[in-house]
Amino acid sequence: YFQIARCFRDEDSRGDRQPEFTQLDIEMAYASMQQIIDLNTKMFNDIVTKIYGKKWILK
Repeated sequence: YFQIARCFRDEDSRGDRQPEFTQLDIEMAYASMQQIIDLNTKMFNDIVTKIYGKKWILK
């Protein structure tokens, strides 16, 4: 499964970072590094395509 969650920082503020960020958590059993890279690349491309169309695609 995967989960996209809004997270809040529990550290001192800095001028170059916002107080919250979005984190992607993925739970996979016995996955190889290549499977994780492939899954993230596909998910990233699907999300970006839905937002921007085919203008930005990660190869």
